[in-house]
Amino acid sequence: MFAYDSRHKIIIGIAIMVWAAWHFFLRGPVQDHYPNGQVKRSGGQVNDLNQGLWTWYHENGRKQMEGRFDKGEREGTWLTFSTDGDTLTKAEYVDDRLNGPYVEYGPGNRVLRTLVYSNDHPVGPTGERPTPAPGPGPGPR
Repeated sequence: MFAYDSRHKIIIGIAIMVWAAWHFFLRGPVQDHYPNGQVKRSGGQVNDLNQGLWTWYHENGRKQMEGRFDKGEREGTWLTFSTDGDTLTKAEYVDDRLNGPYVEYGPGNRVLRTLVYSNDHPVGPTGERPTPAPGPGPGPR
C-alpha cells in the first residue's frame, strides 16, 4: 500500500535555501583571466545583471575599457584605452544608449573628433543637428 513520505520537502527546502544563499549573498565579483594569469575583466553582478563599476583589461594588464552598469545597462561615462594606456574614447550613456558627447582621442590624449549623440543616434559633430540640404523652393504663384 502507498504511504506518504514528506522527507522530500526537507530536501527541497534545503536545496532552495542553499540556492538563495549562493544567489543573493555568496556570489563574489565576476573576474575572468587570460591564459597568462592577467585579469581579463572584473565587476559585480546583482540578480545576474552587471552592476556597478566594470573594468576590462588588455592582456598586458593595462585597462582596455571601464564603465558603470545599473541593472545590466550602461550608465554614465565609459572610457576605452589603448594597450599603452592612452585614452581612445570617452562616451556618455543613459539607459544603455549613447547620450551626449562621444570623444575620440589621438596620441597625447589630443581630441581628434567629438560627436554628439541623442538616444543612440548622432545629432551632429558639435551638437547641432545637421542642416538639411537645400531643396527646391516653393513653386511659382
